[in-house]
Amino acid sequence: MPTRILSGRIAIGLLLVLGTVAVYAEVPGFDFIHLDDTAYVSENARVLAGPTREGIAWAFTTFSQANWHPLTWISLQIDAARGGGAPRAFHTTNVALHVLDTLLLFLLFERMTASRWRSALVAGLFALHPLHVESVAWIAERKDVLSTAFGLAALHAWVSYVRGGRGRAIALAVAAQAASLLAKPMFVSLPVLLLILEIWPLARRMSWRDRLIEKLPFVALSAASCLVTLFVQSHGGATRSLMQYPLAARAANAAVTTVAYLVKAVWPSGLAVFYPYPYEGIPAWKSLGAVLFVAAVTWLVLRLRARAPYLAFGWLWYLVTLLPVIGLVQVGSQAMADRYTYVPLIGPFAMLAWGIGDLVARAPARIAKLTGASFAAILLVLLGLATHRQAATWRDSFTLFEHAIAVTRDNAVAHNSLAAALLRRGDFQSGVEHCAEAVRIAPTMADAQSNLVRGLIALGRFDEARARVADELASQPKDSRTHVNVGLLAMMERRKDDAAASFREALRLNPEDQEAHLNLASILLSWGRKSEAVAHFEEAVRLRPNDARAVRALERARAAPGT
Repeated sequence: MPTRILSGRIAIGLLLVLGTVAVYAEVPGFDFIHLDDTAYVSENARVLAGPTREGIAWAFTTFSQANWHPLTWISLQIDAARGGGAPRAFHTTNVALHVLDTLLLFLLFERMTASRWRSALVAGLFALHPLHVESVAWIAERKDVLSTAFGLAALHAWVSYVRGGRGRAIALAVAAQAASLLAKPMFVSLPVLLLILEIWPLARRMSWRDRLIEKLPFVALSAASCLVTLFVQSHGGATRSLMQYPLAARAANAAVTTVAYLVKAVWPSGLAVFYPYPYEGIPAWKSLGAVLFVAAVTWLVLRLRARAPYLAFGWLWYLVTLLPVIGLVQVGSQAMADRYTYVPLIGPFAMLAWGIGDLVARAPARIAKLTGASFAAILLVLLGLATHRQAATWRDSFTLFEHAIAVTRDNAVAHNSLAAALLRRGDFQSGVEHCAEAVRIAPTMADAQSNLVRGLIALGRFDEARARVADELASQPKDSRTHVNVGLLAMMERRKDDAAASFREALRLNPEDQEAHLNLASILLSWGRKSEAVAHFEEAVRLRPNDARAVRALERARAAPGT
């Protein structure tokens, strides 16, 4: 009997692995994305240098990207050393972690419920759902798949503790939660999830006082993580003020997106890397309808908790794990994000799997099993095909942002990100067109304004560039990119002294502005000040080791005459 159990578990595990790998087979060959991947990997010298002593120290002390997730940085450093900084190594690890998460999820539910096929369906839905493509195919979302692996490991350790383990098991659970929080503060909800497990499937008989006391170590970790995260995001400029996003607007958007994620889970179409925040506001009927829907489902599942406790478990799991990323504390300018469903949808997947199981159990045995198995198989195949197609949109920046523009409206972030990729490729005309559209949609977007100026300069449209630079100086006087643009315009007008002064000012504001180093170095080299020029070229290469233009410029400078 144990051999049969083991062989069945291994067979399901292999099917889950093979199915997941097949769906994401093309992802390792994808490129970096010109949105966050640059800051996380391709233009991050501390990551590309690998896990050095200095790099690991930086990982634990930096607030870069308005996050504190040292384990995520270190995992990326390891991939950089393993793959030479090429995207394949990073993508491969993301896919491998998603496979690991899938297996951990399957084994967790099987351990808790002793229901193998329902657990397999939960894991299959998790592995193959299109909403999870963003977390897997986007290198910058390493934090998602890594933190989930540790979070699920913490739940495994907790189950071991409940099933008779002692201090060692609970210590492992606390350590795994700590590791999860060091990768991404998603599992701050773990103490509440442990209480939800008391409803189903663990159903422990003990006083609520004792239940709360044993969760205190997890509460302490979660509280500390929340405080650190709020501090880092507020100081990193990611947290938006109540003037930008009033609390009423946040609450309305939170209610609507809670329902919208479920709609996309059922019908995953129109998925995009970025969903613009509804600046025009959300109709009152829409937000009120969403609130009533959530309240009605909550009432219903609690009323049915005696007959179908898995409904209350799944729904509460969804709401609790979604709460940290629902936007009540607004981080960034997106209304919602597919990656935020990576953990929350485990709850609805469990509701569906056990709901199907209950229906099958009540029908005539042979017909029921055949019907249930056929439905599950067809559903997973359809989801796998949709996921494979959605993953293809992440092939490169051009494909990704063109898709986002096609399925959303007034998407300034998508237009600007596509423009940046086009400008890098040398397609200045198309780049300027998308920059102009981004500025039209979001006139205060500094990055789009900067990209637009550089595109206009490249096209020789100096009068337009001059007017835009004046606007930049008025609105963003302390942004190094503004002074780089002033310097670029001065270079085009053969005012090298003024250009050099602007580049030096940019470096005073931001010593790691690579464009300022490159352009100042070019001017210094033209003046015959070779040693100074080489120093700035070297710094430019250090900041972006993968930048072939900077590497070539450094080689030419070293070979040039002069001192």
